[in-house]
Amino acid sequence: MTKYEMLYILDADLSDEAKDALVKKFEDLVTNNGGVIEKTDRWGMKKLQYPINYKSEGYYVLMT
Repeated sequence: MTKYEMLYILDADLSDEAKDALVKKFEDLVTNNGGVIEKTDRWGMKKLQYPINYKSEGYYVLMT
């Protein structure tokens, strides 16, 4: 089986509940389409290399 990684960045202004809901949504998307999630690493808040939509921080999540 081929392994993939997906790194995504969530809006830093989201509440913890909203972040959890989005992480679950992405995990469900993978599992509902036959994928297997090895692990989900929440890296937390990190500074962006350059501003995106005038924001300089984001919440990083790595899913394997």
